[in-house]
Amino acid sequence: MGGSRIGWLAESSDADLREAVIRRAAQHDIHLAADQILVHRSGTAENPKVFMAAKYRARVVMPGISLVFHLKATSQ
Repeated sequence: MGGSRIGWLAESSDADLREAVIRRAAQHDIHLAADQILVHRSGTAENPKVFMAAKYRARVVMPGISLVFHLKATSQ
């Protein structure tokens, strides 16, 4: 987003931000779909603010037990 603030890059759309989150999560073996990611914009044109959140489940397998954790990652 820094490049768009100073005019070097076009502002990213919500879909672009979702795709970036999906790519970054995949690097950590977290599989997300676009409908699992919330993008909320606020602020002004001079000072835009973007809040993002992703809800997902992760299975943890240990000897003798398998657990599913419900996780929510958010930006601040």
